[in-house]
Amino acid sequence: MLFVVCVDCLDIYFSIRYLDYEGELNPVGRLLIAADDGSVALFMSIKTFVLSVVVSTLPLVYALVNRLAWFALGILAFSRAALLVILLWGHVPWIASILRGLGLS
Repeated sequence: MLFVVCVDCLDIYFSIRYLDYEGELNPVGRLLIAADDGSVALFMSIKTFVLSVVVSTLPLVYALVNRLAWFALGILAFSRAALLVILLWGHVPWIASILRGLGLS
């Protein structure tokens, strides 16, 4: 869980630090940035809210349905690991070519 939160914090930092609409790959993020006249404030607010809901809900899900919580955490961890690769090494040529091939760049 801590890994998911840390990667999301890094993603939020990069989004605010580089304030680049064109560099945003998330279609929902692009929509929210466009709706807020090019500002990332609305997107970051919603992203932070969703992260806090997920972090606070997952322990409850774990208490009720242990297997579902592990499955959800596994999917979250995998998606955050992929995001971490994109954030840290997306500029490396061979990784960038893979991302282009997957339609992520």
